[in-house]
Amino acid sequence: MTLTRQARVLLRRLGAPKGLEYAAAAAMLYHALFITAVVWVKTASNAVFLAGSDPQNLPFLYMGSALVVAGASIALARPLAKYSALVVARRILPVISILVALAAFATTLEVPGSLGLFYLVGESFTTVVSILFWATVSEVFDVRAGKLLIGFIGGMGMAGSIVGGALVQKFSGVFEPIFQAYAAALLLLVAWPLLRTMGRHREYSGTVVPKQVAEKARVSAGLHYASAERYPKLLGALVAMLSVLSAVVDYLFRSHYAQASAEEMNRIFGAYNAHAGVIALIFQIFLTRMLLSRIGLFPFLLLIPAATGIAGLWAMMGTGQDMPIYTLKVVQSIGSFSVTAAGVSLLYNPIPVSVRGSLRALVDGSIKKTGAATAGG
Repeated sequence: MTLTRQARVLLRRLGAPKGLEYAAAAAMLYHALFITAVVWVKTASNAVFLAGSDPQNLPFLYMGSALVVAGASIALARPLAKYSALVVARRILPVISILVALAAFATTLEVPGSLGLFYLVGESFTTVVSILFWATVSEVFDVRAGKLLIGFIGGMGMAGSIVGGALVQKFSGVFEPIFQAYAAALLLLVAWPLLRTMGRHREYSGTVVPKQVAEKARVSAGLHYASAERYPKLLGALVAMLSVLSAVVDYLFRSHYAQASAEEMNRIFGAYNAHAGVIALIFQIFLTRMLLSRIGLFPFLLLIPAATGIAGLWAMMGTGQDMPIYTLKVVQSIGSFSVTAAGVSLLYNPIPVSVRGSLRALVDGSIKKTGAATAGG
């Protein structure tokens, strides 16, 4: 990756510390590629599963997804207790890419149980890669730089949502939805080298963050910290409540469109991602920094739940209509992929580095999906 002098000056004005301009650019580009891959995998897995299964099975799938993600989060917490998120992400991303491709291949061959497996892999990969990305961002950039850059990093993610959703719409009916997963697996491999760039400082040799954060991998350290301190308990409760809200909206949306064909659902799912991306991109670039400085982080995090509540009331009054349900899902997606996700990542900064990674894996993985399972049940 090469940046012109003008590009480096622009990135410093956006909030990147001197020497970390390349890291900021890599973070933005990586997030755009990751969210594009998420859109392709999740639209395909949802469309294929709903077209081939009874929508009444969705609550069971939510609970199964919670168990799988909880297991993946616990497994992820162990290396994060010893190594930096940057190191773990660089090691695990190629493995995740291969798993996505294998799940898609099993679905292509119509292996028994492959529909549910494809769905679970889609949900798990999104959670694990998201945890590692935002944990890496908090390692590379300090609190001040993080607050300045978070809107632009989130905005680039939404640019990925726009591109990914638009491509799904354009090629829906031309290619089978399952081919989106193969493309997403390839895109993750394209994004992989950017992690190395994120971790390097241009002013001196070496990485921005240390390879190890502790001598031994003590997953229990994060649990002990959570049990002893009030702050992580409140953080876990917030993440769980946001997860319940997202799961309820997600279930209503999928159930509403469950009778459509796989190609039609794929097109609809691509469309809402593109529309949510446009709105979130404008929000992140023009409003996030201003709102964080004026109203603070916690009121900022309440914006999406408040908007979701208003859209939910409209959906209740317009029973059976497409537009209210569609709008409700767009609002929820803006929070899940961009505004809320970026804001919650800042809440981990006060947590000691030695326990931050493992605690984040447990909260954003196990607790978050437990909330989704509770809503599904």
